[in-house]
Amino acid sequence: MHRPGWSPTHSGEWMISPSGRHRIGSAARSARGTAPEVAVLRAYVELPPRREVFEHLEERRTAVAVSQLLTTWALIVGSWALCVWVTPWAAPLALVIIGTRQRALGNQIHNASHGGVARSAGLNRHLIELLACWASFEDFEQYRLQHLRHHAHLGDHKRDPDYLDDVVVGQGGRWELAWRFFKGYGLSSGLWKQSMLATLPAASFEARLRMVAWWTVVLAAAFAVAGLPGLAWFAGLWLVSRATVYHLVKVFAELSDHIGLVPGTIASYTRNLPDTWASFFFHPHSDNYHLAHHLFPKVPLQQLPRLHQLLVDHPIYKRSEQCQSYFFGERAVIASWVKLQGSGRTRQNK
Repeated sequence: MHRPGWSPTHSGEWMISPSGRHRIGSAARSARGTAPEVAVLRAYVELPPRREVFEHLEERRTAVAVSQLLTTWALIVGSWALCVWVTPWAAPLALVIIGTRQRALGNQIHNASHGGVARSAGLNRHLIELLACWASFEDFEQYRLQHLRHHAHLGDHKRDPDYLDDVVVGQGGRWELAWRFFKGYGLSSGLWKQSMLATLPAASFEARLRMVAWWTVVLAAAFAVAGLPGLAWFAGLWLVSRATVYHLVKVFAELSDHIGLVPGTIASYTRNLPDTWASFFFHPHSDNYHLAHHLFPKVPLQQLPRLHQLLVDHPIYKRSEQCQSYFFGERAVIASWVKLQGSGRTRQNK
């Protein structure tokens, strides 16, 4: 999967390179040599009294996951109904709600790729395909294998499929530099195509048939309930949300996971994001605890806040990147994106 890169201009600053092949410094080391780091933290949480809590954190809470998925769909259907039966002027609000709930569905697919929806592998797969994958143009097996490669080769620019090139974007204040980061990736045609099509281009024939069947049933239901206008509204809101709000939220969230940090270990290359009201839009379902997730990927998303509390006092975890807000303050996410700019450091380890 190619990501947008950056290449040097004659002035020595850096610019977007659509090929994604120009990087700062030497090749990045992956986080593949992190077993001791994880082992230390696992030993820490398995000591009393933390052990009693940790033993339950990897338990699958299928009812909770399904409840979250159904709530997401209730918000999506409610937004559609508002436009169809109340006022079409609600469309901008509907796009925001549906686009961010599409991100919530994506986070549940992520959760399921680690077996986090149900203990049974078959039930885990069937539930997430029915309630998220087919709607999102995702072939679950393609997604799962690609995502597990991200964990296995974290920070390796050749083998990590989610690797985003770090950039030097010239001089400027925090907001200006962060805007250049976001604009560069947000306007990438490659990333936009990925947001729209997901794993559809690589999907199996069987998966594509099931997506067609799912959409046929859903659009037929919309037509049965609200006629041709209802069908058009549902399809239009879904696709326009995906092309705009979902894409921009996805870019922001994925930049926030690792960009600007130094590959080498999970803790050096992964940050936790804020737990605020804005997390509902940017990181639904506790996806903001990204460091905790990479350290213990078998812990389901809904359990990550409790895992974070178990780890928060350990020195390895405490000295990692812990963002407290998205936009304001020294520990803001956008400040973390650009804090290496002009510091004399690069995120590539030479």
